[in-house]
Amino acid sequence: MTRTSNFNARRLVVLVDPATHEHQIDWDRTALVNGLMPATFNLVEENRTYDLSGQAGPLMEILQLLKANGIPLNRMTDVRSKPELRRQIQDVVRRAAAQPAAGAAQPAFPSAERPAAQRLEELEALRTTGAITDDEYAAKRRQIISEI
Repeated sequence: MTRTSNFNARRLVVLVDPATHEHQIDWDRTALVNGLMPATFNLVEENRTYDLSGQAGPLMEILQLLKANGIPLNRMTDVRSKPELRRQIQDVVRRAAAQPAAGAAQPAFPSAERPAAQRLEELEALRTTGAITDDEYAAKRRQIISEI
């Protein structure tokens, strides 16, 4: 189900072995970068949680930092034991949180050019990741269904 949405987002995270040039699609990281999985960061010092879901640039930067430090991706990663890595990730999170404030892009609703079932699936992914509110979801869902 999420793989279809990943293709529609047109971003894939691919792992490449530099020695053999063998490659494979990393579906978990792809879903994360495309906003199909939540990406929240808790900064204890600020008593604040930042949501970077679907922000490909900052998330890729964080994934590269984790990889460089030998930390695997899982649902929750605690980097308190690595102060320098923690500081680097916090810098990325704060920078990403500060950027969209002025010119925040509206969520990209599914294009009317796609089949209704696919658009409803994409809409559900937007709601699940928090990219749109329940009210926005309900209104857009009604619109898609009315066009059938």
